[in-house]
Amino acid sequence: MAARDYPGRIVALPVSPDRPLFLQPTRYLAYRGDVTFNVRRVAKKEFWTLAEVRGTGRVYIKLPGDPKIVPLSGEGTIVDINYVSAISGDFQAFGKVFTSSKVMKSGELSNVRLSGVGHMVLQSQNPEEAGSDGGGGIIGSVLNALPF
Repeated sequence: MAARDYPGRIVALPVSPDRPLFLQPTRYLAYRGDVTFNVRRVAKKEFWTLAEVRGTGRVYIKLPGDPKIVPLSGEGTIVDINYVSAISGDFQAFGKVFTSSKVMKSGELSNVRLSGVGHMVLQSQNPEEAGSDGGGGIIGSVLNALPF
């Protein structure tokens, strides 16, 4: 597997016909099985793009910090998209949720409300916080050039 140049954990996420996977392309490392990748714009105004993975197999991603798998709920959870590495299952994203009058200073412009059936994989750090540019060096540049 290719390795990104920030500290973190490698996580294997299952993909099945009834449970697609959506992931941040910069977290992708490798896959096994018969899967396809497509770009999907999530939330309003096309401000969040994820790689949609369908088929049967496993996708390996690298997460900076301490990853947590959190169930989605019907009522929704407001999350910062910079910390959502992957979403498994059927979900809805309602974009640009503003939670205070000081959104420009607090960084909340990237919040969305996620709801649905499945799980989200949250990371506790951005690669920039982990002491790297998060680009993955030469291997990361090649992976980032792929069309998904």
